[in-house]
Amino acid sequence: MVENTHKVVFDYAGFSGSITRLTCYSDGCNCSTLVRQPYIGDAMWQTAIEQFKQKHPYSSAISWSEYQDLLKN
Repeated sequence: MVENTHKVVFDYAGFSGSITRLTCYSDGCNCSTLVRQPYIGDAMWQTAIEQFKQKHPYSSAISWSEYQDLLKN
């Protein structure tokens, strides 16, 4: 069975660029974003990632620059 994988980008947000963020740029996902808030512990963050991955299945997240390169092709 072939799984439809989404275009998920991993990068950092915030003024200092230290807040982890996952964003799905696949059609129909409306740039859905998961941002790790400073008060979220590791276990809660892993649960949030698993829930995000269920809605936006991906094999690996790419960087923003890799995503920009894909758009050029």
